[in-house]
Amino acid sequence: MSISLIKESNFRHLDRPRIDRLFEGSPKNGVIYLTANAGYGKTQAARAFLEKQAPDAIIKWIQLTEDDNKCAHFWENFIRAVSRGSQSLAEELRQYDFPDTANRFKRYLSVPKKITSSDGRMFIVFDDFHIITNRLVLDFVERSIRSPFSNITTIVISRKEPDLNIVSLYSKGIVTVITEEDLRFTEKEIIEFFKLFEIPFLLKNISKIYNETKGWAFAIQLLSSALKRMPSDGDRALKTMKRDIFRLMESEAFDGFPENIQKDLLRLSLASNLPEGFLREIAKTGSFLKSVQSIESFLQFDVYTGEYRAHPLYLEFLQSKQNLLSDAEKREVYKKAADWCAKNNFSSDAMRYYASLRDFKSMFDLMLTFPLRLTRESAQSSVDLIERIELRDDEKEDEKETAVYFHWLK
Repeated sequence: MSISLIKESNFRHLDRPRIDRLFEGSPKNGVIYLTANAGYGKTQAARAFLEKQAPDAIIKWIQLTEDDNKCAHFWENFIRAVSRGSQSLAEELRQYDFPDTANRFKRYLSVPKKITSSDGRMFIVFDDFHIITNRLVLDFVERSIRSPFSNITTIVISRKEPDLNIVSLYSKGIVTVITEEDLRFTEKEIIEFFKLFEIPFLLKNISKIYNETKGWAFAIQLLSSALKRMPSDGDRALKTMKRDIFRLMESEAFDGFPENIQKDLLRLSLASNLPEGFLREIAKTGSFLKSVQSIESFLQFDVYTGEYRAHPLYLEFLQSKQNLLSDAEKREVYKKAADWCAKNNFSSDAMRYYASLRDFKSMFDLMLTFPLRLTRESAQSSVDLIERIELRDDEKEDEKETAVYFHWLK
């Protein structure tokens, strides 16, 4: 999949000291993980910071492509990037084969020792690192990071958690992680951006703009274009922005899939907060988990939580398509989600899914398992959920009895 149109070229002109401070907090011999979905301005944030370090710092930028999964191509790309401006260094590096073993890597290390002998700081950047799947290339980068020099900082820019084992560096406190939560534009930064590029806006609408864009740089850029075209109609501009994003998501991350994969994505959107193990239960397509790897810009697996994490606007897009599922298909997902949550002691989620099913008896049975003394927050959450349930004329008699009891509780 290609979403090369997501390039925040304008955002590099907006000074974001908050982001710069995250970079500056990294030690000279450390590594910076810059991990976020497409359109969050990862590359621009790194470039903006590095531009402020020049000319005192040496910057080596390796732009990765699919071809870099071939060791020979990666090695040529790496040599070209790190030896830029030094023909003698390029010639020396070409004398080495790609360092695909520990011994070859040790011999190669004599070269970076030469180019880092100065007192200046050096930054080596691996951009679009998520593309790399070749284990030999990954091992080379891992060895490079785990053999830190006193003045080399490695920056790894990726759409997902890099497949590198650097636990020992974490324990030493020399790894800085910058995520999409950090890169989201704050309300203040959105205001600054609009003012810088003379985008017409009303200050009272900034909170709404932030909530609708989720601070996503790409969404803010689309909104800016819409506001320029319709400066007096902020609500229409927001709808235009969302429509354009949904069109992108539809073409890049939905339409290309067969119907069974599309329905699995929609099932996921019904129970997006549950772990991968549950997703395997509701996915009707055996190849579903492999298929979604192609849309990692919008849907990623979080190795720390064991959950699939959808981009907020992509999740909203999927929710807007849930009419493609039949009522029976939705109920099947809700039932499995509710039972799974009840079994695994996720009571609040179980109550929510049972409420979606209007399964009052299961809600009541689950409430009987609650501790006699609930926290105020837990009790209020259950009451709020019950209050949102409206009685229907077509409820079954046994459902009505439980539902009436719920309403008596109100």
